Amino acid sequence: MGQHGKINKLQLGQHGLHEIAIYGATCSFVRSFTEGMRDKCPEMAIMYVDESHDSDIQPGLETWTKQGEGARLSHNSPVNALRQTMLRQAGLVVVNGNHFSAKNQIILYHPEKEAGMQKRKSQLTSVLGFVGPRADYNRLLAEGFDFTQCTYFESIDDENFVQWWRNLIPVPIIRPLVLTGGKSTRMGQDKSLMVFNGKPQYRRVYELFDTLRLTPYLSCRTEQASHYQWPHEHIITDRVLDIGPLAALISAWMYDPESALLTVACDMPHLGHESIQHLLDERRLDAIATTLCVDSDGQPEPMATIWEPRAYPIIMQAISAGTTCPRRILMNHNTHRVISKNPEQLTNVNTPEEWKQL
Repeated sequence: MGQHGKINKLQLGQHGLHEIAIYGATCSFVRSFTEGMRDKCPEMAIMYVDESHDSDIQPGLETWTKQGEGARLSHNSPVNALRQTMLRQAGLVVVNGNHFSAKNQIILYHPEKEAGMQKRKSQLTSVLGFVGPRADYNRLLAEGFDFTQCTYFESIDDENFVQWWRNLIPVPIIRPLVLTGGKSTRMGQDKSLMVFNGKPQYRRVYELFDTLRLTPYLSCRTEQASHYQWPHEHIITDRVLDIGPLAALISAWMYDPESALLTVACDMPHLGHESIQHLLDERRLDAIATTLCVDSDGQPEPMATIWEPRAYPIIMQAISAGTTCPRRILMNHNTHRVISKNPEQLTNVNTPEEWKQL
């Protein structure tokens, strides 16, 4: 990251952030294989995209999630945005290569589908895995198939195959992001600079992450950057304005779109390492975010949340639709809510009266 770095783009594929097309097998086998991997690896949040095989409906895209929920949406349907929203919540999008392409591929070799695979040879630009007889693998390699990035398996029952499959999705590293960019209108002064127990609030949060051996980044407005004793290369100034805390998330992802962001506000003076460690321990990769709640009926706390990188395009889509409330985004999508063991640590301070009580 850094205060004046270039903007890096999230490398989305045709269907999602991480996607793979299955070639070389019948449609029914591709579906049953994907269902099996979905059940074996629920943490991957697999979604499946296929051409509808139901002759009674208009040909279209069939999408289902790990819970079996699904939707059939036609190619030119006005609800294509719904399909995109669904797929962007996926950890891995698996595509039937008999009908669609994707930026990465796996071959599950079956002789009766070789002709179709040969026909789509130009789509096999990034084959990550081949499952089938070694003799067929060697023959196809000799015929010019590019298996440079390919890992070979004799069978999907190979004990190493499932672990290899899990590694198709890298676990995003976590970047703690301390939010100080609010205008503190109700307090009447910058809350991040207010002293509590002998330390400015922003510095206390810095040391909190230091005890957890995490390198925190500070989010602020451009005019605030000189106010803080903070490593210059770890300050992220807002690149977008007037959308509240979402500006901090978007600005951070503009520098590092593949990291998860652990957002913490500077106005939670009771927040301790126990709450942060609890959040880290409960992180769920099959959700777009893991967030703390005061109780089972409580609303998610956006200022104590791990946002996975696939939340980035979802947030951008929400903003384009006029939603700038991070709590609403958490409530409307696949979010893992964690009941805080120390709910008092989530109390924030917004007014001089609340500060005096503290």
